[in-house]
Amino acid sequence: MTCWAPSSARRARSAVATKITLRVIPAPETIRTLLAFFPDTSAAGDAVTDIVDAGIVPGAIEMMDRLSIQAAEQSTGAGYRLDAGAALIVELDGPRRSAWSAWSGSRSCAARRARSMSESPSQTPSVI
Repeated sequence: MTCWAPSSARRARSAVATKITLRVIPAPETIRTLLAFFPDTSAAGDAVTDIVDAGIVPGAIEMMDRLSIQAAEQSTGAGYRLDAGAALIVELDGPRRSAWSAWSGSRSCAARRARSMSESPSQTPSVI
């Protein structure tokens, strides 16, 4: 669709969406989160590779370097290890049994290189 602006000779383009397709995805039954601290980002990256190579597909995985850990700890007081070179936060979701199995596998993969690990309590997703 093309329209002309009345006060100038410039063309403006606009469009109207006439059809939108959405896919509804049910909320996971449970969410388990693993937090692992590593000596450096290379070790954390190797742990990510091990997790993926094991066939585990986390709902989310995030790596923080030393500077990010320090900034996050300073602003939130979450209890992160300030002596760690890197941290991985791995979120696993789905049916309870599946999330537990994926969490255990992720923990085993991370344990090979991690200095320390912790788990957040099992969570039930909130309805938005």
